[in-house]
Amino acid sequence: GDPKEDLMGRPVPELDTTALDPDYMLGTMRAFVREGLKSRPVARSVAVEHLERRLLRYHVHFDSHPTWSVIGKVYENPFAGQRSFNGMRRLWDGGFSFKPPVNVHIPQPYGYISHLRLLLMEEVPGRPLKTLVKRKLATVDDVRLYAVALAKLHRSATVPSVPFRVDDHLAIRCDGR
Repeated sequence: GDPKEDLMGRPVPELDTTALDPDYMLGTMRAFVREGLKSRPVARSVAVEHLERRLLRYHVHFDSHPTWSVIGKVYENPFAGQRSFNGMRRLWDGGFSFKPPVNVHIPQPYGYISHLRLLLMEEVPGRPLKTLVKRKLATVDDVRLYAVALAKLHRSATVPSVPFRVDDHLAIRCDGR
């Protein structure tokens, strides 16, 4: 098979090498420091780590503040990335992460860089359930927590800006976009 396809047959999005350039990303990260850290330290340098397929970790270094880790997720196209960012932002702004049960939360979205198709968000501990399931490592407790998370999402007052139906999902998954 094509090495640019994941296990589900979807193409891995091309990574713009600009997203790997520490100097370019330093300027970009400085714009997000104020929101992400709720303070005004000056970012001095950025180290970039390519984690997997379409995930990057940025280590933002400061003179007098602990290193800040930011996750970057590359999307197939600008529309998909913007849609994901907008959905995360609506959930975050609606208090999703702070409402009970508080052990179910989403990463704080910091921003979306359209020309890089790059969503920047908070790094959260743990491994995604999707990864655990694919690798057959998910426990009963993991699946129960997923059920709690899904119930919390359905109880949230957040309304998507554009309906996204099962047919939309299948069209994307089956089309390879």
